[in-house]
Amino acid sequence: MTTVVAAAVDGKVFMAADSATNVYERPVVGGIRKLLRLKAGALGEVLLGVAGAGGLPGCIQASLQIDSVPLEDEDVDAWAHAIACAITEIATEAGLLEDGSLSGSVLLGWNGHLWTLGHACACAHPDGRAAIGSGEGPAMGALDVLLDDGADPAYAVVRATQAGIRLDRFSEGPVNAEVLGPADEDDQ
Repeated sequence: MTTVVAAAVDGKVFMAADSATNVYERPVVGGIRKLLRLKAGALGEVLLGVAGAGGLPGCIQASLQIDSVPLEDEDVDAWAHAIACAITEIATEAGLLEDGSLSGSVLLGWNGHLWTLGHACACAHPDGRAAIGSGEGPAMGALDVLLDDGADPAYAVVRATQAGIRLDRFSEGPVNAEVLGPADEDDQ
């Protein structure tokens, strides 16, 4: 039960997420960090926003190895798919499955690109807008309105996350936010 929101604008990725989790049906406010900044290759980084099983962010952070980022002429969607498969394998090994599939979803942001990752699946967001979790609906609506009205993307993802929290009984603050700038071409 989560609200994670992301926008990819002008080569940057902006993400925000709530930070609540449930332990035996008891909400723990501020108990988990759902945004991860991970190394990708020698000099690259990705942002991940995680919704679903409470153990998923920790398992991903401890186990996911991203050895490289795509070169300019390489297929970025195939690269994202490989990350989705790696996360699926990590979740499977940890038993974080629901009805045989990944118990959750992940937003992946890199170099102005954005995907939703599911069980061995990467869905690109060509419009650069995405939200996941139980607060996804109101958050996505708020994000669209804010960005369409010209709001700063860093502000928009935080406010959209707050809208998701307000209208979803399973999401709570505080809100965490991250920005990932464009990769330096020399770093690829």
